Parts: sequence; structure tokens; C-alpha cells
Amino acid sequence: MGLDGLEPRGPISRSLVLDPVVSACNRDSGSVKVSRRDNSSRLHLLTEEACRLFGIPPDKVQVLVHPQSTIHSMVEFVDGSILAQLSVTDMRLPILYALTYPDRIQSDLRFPVNNLRRLDFIPPDLAKFPCLRLAYEAANAGGTLTIALNAADEVAVAAFLGSQIGFDQIPLVIEKVLGETTQHHPESIHEILVADRRARQVAQEWVQRLGRSHPPLRTVSAIRYGE
Repeated sequence: MGLDGLEPRGPISRSLVLDPVVSACNRDSGSVKVSRRDNSSRLHLLTEEACRLFGIPPDKVQVLVHPQSTIHSMVEFVDGSILAQLSVTDMRLPILYALTYPDRIQSDLRFPVNNLRRLDFIPPDLAKFPCLRLAYEAANAGGTLTIALNAADEVAVAAFLGSQIGFDQIPLVIEKVLGETTQHHPESIHEILVADRRARQVAQEWVQRLGRSHPPLRTVSAIRYGE
């Protein structure tokens, strides 16, 4: 599984604010660019897509950072050959295909192959991607921790988008919520919804605490990103 686009080369800084983070993302996902495409909080890929939808245990999920955001999927066949899908970094393309499947229709979304110079795949540093570490921990535990992970992530990212907390406080909110979540495996939709509401409530409380004690800054620190 790959994380594409934003690749921090140093510690995440509290001075990162919305506009620089959005502009650093390679993929155009419209208004959900940060909340669903920022790689430092892209938790749903591990817990929802890889583990849940495909029934893969967390220890079998390998994450690679792909800074160019060029290859969107790869399939390895039994003979060792790999089929890769390349396209422009624009979510309109997969949405278009989803709407017209199994047909394909004309579009102006063209990939400039002549501009392609390199393709990098880098193992993630979990110190630079703290949310990924939390996702692995929650996925391994399962149950209410995965519910709390998703709920806290959504609340924390929304708070960042609303300038209530700093960028580096997103994983802090999530970690605090996971620490206050009682681990068990829900047996009904009602229990799932209760766990979700509880996690969101705790996340909101931590957002308020952090916002009062460490207001998000308005400057941008000198952090380099993947080429």
C-alpha cells in the first residue's frame, strides 16, 4: 500500500498551517484534499481499505511512501511481472471511471509522460508519520480502538482545517483519544455508534484543551518535502 504526495523530511512542526499543507499535496482532491489526502493522517487506508475490505491482517500490510503520486496501484502476478496504473494526480479520473464503469469516456485528464523523470518508493519513518503508527496499533487491537481512531482523526483534521489546533497536534489528539478508549469488540450497531460518539466527544475535549494551551501559529517553518 502506498502513501503518495506529501513526504516530510523532518519532524512535523506546529507552525504548519492550512495553505502550505494544501499546496504541498500533489493530488487534487477538491475540498477534501487535507482531510482525506494528507498523508500524515491518512489512517483510513490502513484500517478500512487494506485490513477491513480485503481481510488482511495489519502485520501483512506494507506501506511505502511514493512522493511523485504517479503510480496509483500495482498488481504483481504469479510470474513476478507487475502491472502499474499511472495517471494524473486528480481524483476526478477515478471518480469518472467509477461513474462510467465498465466503459471509459473521453476526458481532458492527460498524463505528461515526457515529464516523468523518477519513481521513488520509500519505507515510512513512523516518527515522521505518527498517525500511521497509531493506525497500526489500533488495527492490531481492533474493536473500539479502530472506531476511536477514525472518529478522532476526523475531529482532529476538522479542527486543523478550522485553525483550532496545529498540524502536529492531529496525532496528539488521536493518541489521547485512543488512550482513553476502553478496548472491547462491539456486538451491535448501537455499541459501534456509542463508541463513535464517545470518541468524538473526547476528541473535541482535547481539541479545546490544546487550542487554549497551544494556539496554532500563523507562520510556516522551513520544512522540505519530497521532490
